[in-house]
Amino acid sequence: MAAFVDVSGVNRIVRNIRSGRPPIEAIKRERVREVKRELAEHIESRTAAWEAIGLTTREAEVASYGELGFTDDAISQLTDLETATVRQHRRRARGKYDRAARLVARVESTQALDTAWTCSHCGHDTPRSTADIEYDVGADAVEYRCPSCGEQQRQ
Repeated sequence: MAAFVDVSGVNRIVRNIRSGRPPIEAIKRERVREVKRELAEHIESRTAAWEAIGLTTREAEVASYGELGFTDDAISQLTDLETATVRQHRRRARGKYDRAARLVARVESTQALDTAWTCSHCGHDTPRSTADIEYDVGADAVEYRCPSCGEQQRQ
């Protein structure tokens, strides 16, 4: 495999593919197929990563090509999908990614997966098993008091 794949070149080929004469069009289509073969292993590993956050195989494949810089038209040629379908997969993938990103942000801000809370005031780690914890249903917030400095924490 080549050290670099000319993504911009493929984007240009696809943009101009309908304007060429049939023999030229066939050559251009073959170049697109070559790029697809060259990238197959990389797209497969990227697709698996995208699927891990809940994307379908097709959404993940579209996201993988998009991640490399291919246009919707180029992705359409590479995946044998209509351009409108590529756009739909991209929109759905973006929505799922945004939901996953919000969850990650919430986990990070609330320390939800940690076994202890770290006081933002003094840095003391308070194990959840010994913390004085309250949940404010109306505010959808968790509060606990740091036993070291007495600071009330709200997450």
